[in-house]
Amino acid sequence: MTAFDRLAPFIREYIYEQGWTDLRDVQVAACHTVFFTDHHLLLSSGTASGKTEAAFLPALTQLYEDPPASVGILYISPLKALINDQFERLSDLLKASGIPVCRWHGDASASGKRAVEADPRGVLQITPESLESLVMRKSDLCRVLFADTRFVIIDEVHAFMSSPRGSQLLCLLSRISRLTGVAPRRIGLSATLSDPDGAGEWLAMGTGRECDVPLCPGEKKRVRVKMDAFPKEDSAGMYHEAYRVTLGKKAILFANSRAGAEEAASCLQQEANRAHTPGVYQVHHGSLSAALRRDAEREMKQAEGSVVTCATLTLELGIDIGRLDTVVQIGAPATASSLVQRLGRCGRRGQAAELLFLFREEEEDIPWELIKGVAILELYRREKWTEPGRWDKMDMSLLFQQTLSLLYAGGEMKPSRLAREALTLPPFDQVDREDYATLLRDLISRGFIERTERGGLILGLEGERLCGHYDFFSAFEAREETEVRCGSDVLGTVTGEFQPGDTLRLAGRAWQVQEISEGKLYVIPAQTAQASAWQSLAGARLHPRLAAQMRHVLTSQEDYPYMTPRCRERLQKARRQAAAIARGWQVGQGVVNLYPFMGSDHLQALSLMLPGCGFSAEILPTRMTPIYIQVGADSQASLHRALWDIALGGGELQFADGFDFPGKYARYIPRELCEKAYARDQLDLTGMRAELKAYLEAAWPAP
Repeated sequence: MTAFDRLAPFIREYIYEQGWTDLRDVQVAACHTVFFTDHHLLLSSGTASGKTEAAFLPALTQLYEDPPASVGILYISPLKALINDQFERLSDLLKASGIPVCRWHGDASASGKRAVEADPRGVLQITPESLESLVMRKSDLCRVLFADTRFVIIDEVHAFMSSPRGSQLLCLLSRISRLTGVAPRRIGLSATLSDPDGAGEWLAMGTGRECDVPLCPGEKKRVRVKMDAFPKEDSAGMYHEAYRVTLGKKAILFANSRAGAEEAASCLQQEANRAHTPGVYQVHHGSLSAALRRDAEREMKQAEGSVVTCATLTLELGIDIGRLDTVVQIGAPATASSLVQRLGRCGRRGQAAELLFLFREEEEDIPWELIKGVAILELYRREKWTEPGRWDKMDMSLLFQQTLSLLYAGGEMKPSRLAREALTLPPFDQVDREDYATLLRDLISRGFIERTERGGLILGLEGERLCGHYDFFSAFEAREETEVRCGSDVLGTVTGEFQPGDTLRLAGRAWQVQEISEGKLYVIPAQTAQASAWQSLAGARLHPRLAAQMRHVLTSQEDYPYMTPRCRERLQKARRQAAAIARGWQVGQGVVNLYPFMGSDHLQALSLMLPGCGFSAEILPTRMTPIYIQVGADSQASLHRALWDIALGGGELQFADGFDFPGKYARYIPRELCEKAYARDQLDLTGMRAELKAYLEAAWPAP
């Protein structure tokens, strides 16, 4: 029996209607694991390779043949927009099956939620934040909804693995299993994994079940790349090139910030207006209203003519927007994984993927963004390299949140039971019990937890205050933004202080603030506007492999055929200016710049050890991926000795009083636990010492 023959009749009929000639390799591999084993499954293959169908077709077949007594499939996505997109696709697939599908997130209808509460069946689509709300506030309902759940499908696994959201998700799945006594099989999906086995380990964490990771590379993609660079004062030239390349096409222009996406849409529209050419220029980012984002997605998917959407990472994931002709990238993507995701948005159906990199001159003498962009592209072009997944083993901020969530859901608990419930959640199984006791004592002293007369623990007033706000459900820091309205229509949100008469740019248009009422900005259309600014959160980590490749790009004489003459000349100029960087260090007035080209974790560790040796240290550039350390040093010899001492095992970390520890709830965690967790999860001291030793041997050997 073939994999096709094994599928449910309604699925085989759907395949006939779609005109598929056969199942793809990834779909056959998924059928084998789902039908003939009890293992978890990780599907890692290229964008548009059929992964979603590979997960759902065999899983839905099992639900059809043996209907469960509850929701059968729990589908978890990092984006509500991706849930909405998959809802439409699943509804079409399931229309003849009798299996319902329900969306459960903040923008979903209450009637749909009530229907699944009354008759829990089929597929439930949800985000981690909405799942946290369910587990925390409606644990009795969870026992009913997931009493016989067979599969958990986690989309875009790479977006979860290296973030607190991923660890939160593992906690929630473990807590659901405890509530229901069932252990659903997990199916993970991703297009960008350089370490699938590591991702499989993450997917199976805490379950004791094997995870299959079939090798399904998918269709090979041809890529046409062009890279250009423009002087700082020639933004108009850069956007004219983007306009020229996307004219008459369906394209996405990716910017690395919401302000950048807004600026690009405005400039492209101005170019089109001057040239009197048709076309739609729109934006898509996280500060737009959900309705406007859906309109942009619909326009991309359905429009016949030219549509250019200027976006951030919100269009990086697997939302179906149809075939694209071109992707334009302004600056370097934050990570190699982002490049692969963005490339995957175009060049489908046998077309070559067309990627245009555009760079603008920076304040620094060395164009670090250009260097990083070339390094990312070369690693992908030659090795198909992307950053391996990693996850924290001592996330005290998440442990704080889950501790309060457990008490909210379960009521009074003895300290020993609370410790057992919390520390047996998969992300915390290596947290020391004494450290947890320190955390609990501190939470009691701050009023987040109270001790009862019976010796149990309950939420205190501060804990109830936090848990009572919807923002508590998320493991990441939310930006404080102000809602913007035009009449009754919500446009989105912005940050910053505004007064009537001020202008701003949002949703690809200019607006003037008319009124501020109840914390909302009411605006009317304007002719021109100043650029909107949004709060930027922490940037991406720089992996040591990428840092080393950046050094090679800057210090070698290798030529890159995809560069325009102007871009090639800018790189050559940077190489001529980089003699000190090639040497590894540069002396200035009372300072020494160190260029070890370490990963950002290692660079941060070194910068935290130098103050303990008597030297001030600042990582630069501060506004983007960190590259080098500027050390305040009057004596090169003493700095030289200190660096060798650190490389050989000496030195101690020294955190400044105002050091900004990561984590949404870090401000509530005892400082000694913050320092311990940061050193363990963020710094990699062993790796730093090894890299520092290699750097010193090459650039500044011991006498």
